Amino acid sequence: VGSEMCIRDSNEGSLGALSQNEVTISGNAKVSSVYGAYSESDSKVTGNKIIINSGTTGVVEGSGVNKISGGYSKTGDVIENIVEITGGTINNFEIFGGSNGVELYEEGVNYDSPSNVNENQVIITGGTINTNGGYIKGGSAETGNANANVVKISNVESINVGEIVGGITGENGTADGNSVTIGSEDKKLSFDATNLVAGGWSENGSASENEVSITNVDFKDTTSDTFDIYGGLTDAGAVTENNVSLTNVEIENMNSTFIAAGANGIDGGDGSVSVGEVSKNTLTINGTLEGANLHLYGGYVDNANGNAINNKVIIGTANGDKTTITDRIKNANEEDINAVYGGYSEGSGNASDLSLIHISEPTRQEAIS
Repeated sequence: VGSEMCIRDSNEGSLGALSQNEVTISGNAKVSSVYGAYSESDSKVTGNKIIINSGTTGVVEGSGVNKISGGYSKTGDVIENIVEITGGTINNFEIFGGSNGVELYEEGVNYDSPSNVNENQVIITGGTINTNGGYIKGGSAETGNANANVVKISNVESINVGEIVGGITGENGTADGNSVTIGSEDKKLSFDATNLVAGGWSENGSASENEVSITNVDFKDTTSDTFDIYGGLTDAGAVTENNVSLTNVEIENMNSTFIAAGANGIDGGDGSVSVGEVSKNTLTINGTLEGANLHLYGGYVDNANGNAINNKVIIGTANGDKTTITDRIKNANEEDINAVYGGYSEGSGNASDLSLIHISEPTRQEAIS
């Protein structure tokens, strides 16, 4: 597609599955949104793809919410759709591998969509990306499951994005097995306006076995006081076996940095809701980590009923170079970083002795020398 956008398949009624469609943009285009496939009903949307490899993709003035989505269904399953960006310039679009639910509010419409958004991908390996402080999400479900979705970002020329999430869902849907991979070993990337990175995020369901890996990235936020990274995040469900790995990460222009491999009840509460266990989550830090008011957790519970059991923070590898963690505010006063916890419970729940903080020998020797 040059100056036009092409959606190969769309419907407004129950017309069967929308699958194996492809949209390619390799020139300049002004559009309101781009979809690999789009259903206004309960159609299953699967295996569709958007490829953007050159040119400038911009929005039509006054077109409202602007999205690039591999596949969308109002109330149907959205499975195995892909957005692949290898070059070009993206202006003022939010990017989704796949999504469902009601996009714009309509009075009298039932927003409850229990269908699933699984195994969708956003893969960005080049170009200039501007979401205007918006989202990049592998999979976004209204209330169904958002599992095994993927976001990969590397080698971009520049990028502006507020939140990066592998898989996200509301109500009791699960957000399990999602991943976010950012950066590369041979090029330092700079992100503007980012204030949140999460592997899997569910309102009340489980958020387990999610992965976040960030390498050689400088986050420069200009819109928020805080910066958060979570492997798995939920208000009430189980949070188990999530992993966050950070190597050479710098977080600038923010007053507080909160990093947890697994977190539950992050919005607080009075303990009236029984939350799931936060267990076997691991935060690993190598190279350098720099931020302000750093709080580092293997597992975190912000609810009176929650338990944090057998979580880990690993600083440095056993045979690698030393790891340096710098809290700009604390170190200015010649103090240690704000907090490092293997497991932490805000209320009366247990923070088990099995939780672990491991510091590698090269890092430990540097710290005591």
